[in-house]
Order: sequence, then C-alpha cells, then structure tokens
Amino acid sequence: MDATIRRLQNNLITLGTGSVAFGLWMLIKFSLICMLQRSDYYQAIEGFSKEQYEIAFVITVMTFAVVFFIHFLIIGISARALGRGRKNSVFYLIVAFITVSYYLAIIISEIFLIISSGHNILSQSVNIVIDISAVIILFEIIVYSIRLKSLLKN
Repeated sequence: MDATIRRLQNNLITLGTGSVAFGLWMLIKFSLICMLQRSDYYQAIEGFSKEQYEIAFVITVMTFAVVFFIHFLIIGISARALGRGRKNSVFYLIVAFITVSYYLAIIISEIFLIISSGHNILSQSVNIVIDISAVIILFEIIVYSIRLKSLLKN
C-alpha cells in the first residue's frame, strides 16, 4: 500500500508539472495566434476599422490565454501539492472536470470542422492531438487524486 501511495504521489507531481507546462504552452499558442492570424479573422468581420479590430482581437485572445493559464496553473500546483503530501481542497478537481468537459466539446467541434470543411487538415489534426493530450493529463490528475485521497483516508 505504501508503494501504491508513493507511485500515485510521484505521478501527481509529474502530471502537475505537465499541467503547468501545458498552461505555458497555451500562453505561447494564443500569443502566436495574436501575432500571426489577426488578418485571417479580420477579413471575415465587417463594420470595424482595422485598428479597432486588432485591439479587440488581442484583448479577447489574451484574456482567454490568461484564463486557460490560470486553470492549468491551479490544477498543476494543487496536484503537485497533493503529491507532496499537503492537504488541499477539491476545488482544483472541479476546475479540472470543467476543463476536461470544455476540451471534449472542443475536440468534437474540431472533428466536425475537419469533416465538414476539409481545410487545414494537418493543423487541425495537430490541435486535436494536443487537446487529447491535455484531456488525458487532466483525467489522470482527477483519477490519481481521488485514488490517493481514498488511500490516505484508510
């Protein structure tokens, strides 16, 4: 039983680090979207000047980036803390479950987008693989946290 507890703790420390790293990746990804894809979206929107659009686009995208980063940071730091033996609340598990639900919806919509449009299949496929890896990390954090808490109660 002690070996199982140590293994779960080590896994939570590793997965928590992965969650924080994934949050940093989200910041980088959204920053690249702001720098490289602004004009792609501008062509689809009318009624705004280019300057107004760019300011609104950057603010919106970076707001999402910060929110995602905070989600992954809360989950990662809390998982690492549990792995190191500190007690913490179940708030991060709720945040992780909400994030997993959101990512599952995104993955399904990306699959439908690939099927319906057929454009940018390679980049959309890469996004799906990255999103699936995020779901796996978060799902493992949820499962290992619940298992570790139940073993520590006994």
